[in-house]
Amino acid sequence: MKMRLIGTLFGAMWAYITYLAVSDNVYHTFGMLVPWILFFGYLKSLSQWGYAATVACFTPVIITLGRIPYGDTLPAGNYALLRIEENLVGIAVAIVLTIIIFPVFAIDVLKNNIE
Repeated sequence: MKMRLIGTLFGAMWAYITYLAVSDNVYHTFGMLVPWILFFGYLKSLSQWGYAATVACFTPVIITLGRIPYGDTLPAGNYALLRIEENLVGIAVAIVLTIIIFPVFAIDVLKNNIE
């Protein structure tokens, strides 16, 4: 969950930087997204950054393509903050489900592995 939030924060920041730098120019937007995708595609091969790199790779694409001229007229900052908010809600729901509703106890895992 921590890695997802880190990836979302990196991706949302890059989407916002892309919006500030190129505004609504589609070609320049893709020009800024391609190096980002290549860099995080490389980082994905590192085991400690795999999931965060995957999320960071696709978050700016989702945010940026959602606001290109055929989207809403809201600024990209609103999309970036909305994406972070959605992930925080998802993490909160996952915590509630895994800790309170469906807890996994070590003794149960041990029993299953012994059998």
